[in-house]
Amino acid sequence: MGLVLKLGRGAYAITPKGAFYVAAVAIEQGAPDHVLRAAIRRLKEDWGVADLADEEVEAYVRLVLIGLRRLGRPPLGFCADDFGRTVQVLLPPKFGNDVVSAIAQHLSVPPEMVRKAERVIARAILEFFPSVRLPDGCRVVLMPHGEYGARLTALAAHCKVYGYTLSLKCEAGRALVAQIIRQIFQKDEKTAGGA
Repeated sequence: MGLVLKLGRGAYAITPKGAFYVAAVAIEQGAPDHVLRAAIRRLKEDWGVADLADEEVEAYVRLVLIGLRRLGRPPLGFCADDFGRTVQVLLPPKFGNDVVSAIAQHLSVPPEMVRKAERVIARAILEFFPSVRLPDGCRVVLMPHGEYGARLTALAAHCKVYGYTLSLKCEAGRALVAQIIRQIFQKDEKTAGGA
């Protein structure tokens, strides 16, 4: 099942899949709080999000469980080994400009629930999707939408000012993205005009 990894004679370690399953059981069946805390700490270490608060990672796990339930998938079969891929169960098929609301509506949860896990979701999106590094060093994941993908939504960003966020909250970052988009469309117009 991949929940535990044998390290050697009499030595075992819990895998990310195992830690996720323990957290799921602790949340859904009301296990003692120390069991949930231990599973969350292990996930933070395995997923590389040790700098985030336990409450944020727990909120993320709760959202993933809701996403799995919505898809009719049990937590036991869910592969939590690749942190970036875990975000797939949260994402709606289409996005508008408000990423928090889109995810909340897709999962049928209040937006506050998504906001509690915002930094974890943003990091998972940045790990899963290709990102653009802006000239100021910030990273952003852009998703085309609208008719013919003519509009772009910033799904997640790692900004020097705001940190990890859903959408792009930084005005300087928005201006840089707009500038990059204009440059792309100007190149396309020049190429089409010269042909």
